[in-house]
Amino acid sequence: SVSCIYGLGEPEDFEKMMITLRVGANMERDELLRRLVDIRYERNDIAFERNMFRVRGDTVELWPAYWRDTALRVEFFGDEIERVSEINGVTGTVVRRITNIPVWPASHYVTSREKMERAIGQIEVELEEREKSPLRKALDLAITLLPLAAGVGAILEYQLLPDSFAKAASSP
Repeated sequence: SVSCIYGLGEPEDFEKMMITLRVGANMERDELLRRLVDIRYERNDIAFERNMFRVRGDTVELWPAYWRDTALRVEFFGDEIERVSEINGVTGTVVRRITNIPVWPASHYVTSREKMERAIGQIEVELEEREKSPLRKALDLAITLLPLAAGVGAILEYQLLPDSFAKAASSP
């Protein structure tokens, strides 16, 4: 698979992309949002379910992929995490307060931006090499000539028909 060939989705990347939420830590709300997207969470301010997060002012609620009925609420005061709570995913009521918790990626198939860019570069190089191959040039020529060959075949077929059939086909 592509992930195996280009080293994407490795366990080390999964661990490195974990986000630690700690009360009192300096973190901009927008930085948290960017990092959540990087680890494959989707923003959805209407339908709140697993693998998603929503934003309401200085409050971010996220439903970890690996939690069943509860979610996290992260409240900011400026650029500081003021409070982290486990909440009921449906009602939003606080289940308990948390001082420190890891948020793991929503998918095992996460990779760093650098690895992704490197893999895309390698794929582009391979595509350019394929475009230059003699087999590719022959295939392109065949694709170009195919409509022409079909047109010649139709002309030959028309010329081989008996005159009476050609006259009947051309009359109104």
